[in-house]
Amino acid sequence: MKVAILIDGSFFSKKFYHRNKKHPNPNDVKKLIDTALADPTLKDSILFRAYYYDCYPYNESAKHPITKQKIDYSDTNVFKARQNYLRKIALMPNIALRSGRLSFSGWKIPPRHFNKLVRGCCLSSDMVEVNLDQKQVDMKIGLDIAWISSKRIVDKLVLFTGDSDFVPAMKFARREGVMVYLAHLGHGVKAVLKEHCDGIVEVDY
Repeated sequence: MKVAILIDGSFFSKKFYHRNKKHPNPNDVKKLIDTALADPTLKDSILFRAYYYDCYPYNESAKHPITKQKIDYSDTNVFKARQNYLRKIALMPNIALRSGRLSFSGWKIPPRHFNKLVRGCCLSSDMVEVNLDQKQVDMKIGLDIAWISSKRIVDKLVLFTGDSDFVPAMKFARREGVMVYLAHLGHGVKAVLKEHCDGIVEVDY
C-alpha cells in the first residue's frame, strides 16, 4: 500500500519551536516523516512522496512605522536561514516542496507586549513587527489532496495540520476511497477534524 505525507510547514515549525525552543532543520523534517511511517497504522506502507508546504521568506523592503527606517528583509539573518532551510528540503529525496508566498499586511504588536502597554509603557520600536500573511499554501494542500485522491495514486494519506479548514478536502479523499490519517502533533484540534479522519498518527518530534 502506498502512502503520501502532507506537512503544513508553518504548523510544524511552530509546534517544533514550542516544544524544542529552536527552529527545525531539514533533518528534523526527515525524522518527522520516518517516525510517521513507523506508526502502526501505516505498517507495510510504502512512501509515495512527502509534500512540504511553506513560504519562502519575505524578500522586500518596508519602512518601520516608528523609526521610519527602511528595512531590507532580504538582507537579514532570518531571511538567509529560512531560505537555506527550504532550499535544502526541496533537494531531499522523496520530498516535494510546495511554496506559497508571503504578503505584506502592515505592522502588528505581538500579544507578548500587551501587558507592557497596559502598565503604561510607551510604545517602542522593538514592540512592533512586520505583519505577513501566508498566501496560496492552504489552497495547494487542498488541491494536492484532491489530485492524489481522485487519481488513486495512494491508498493512505497523512496530513500534518491542526486546521479544520481542510475537512472538506479530507472528506473528498475518503469518498474517493483513500484512508486519511491526521497528525496534529498534540495540538488541540476541533472534534470535526478527528471525526473526518480514519485515525491519528502519533509522532515524536
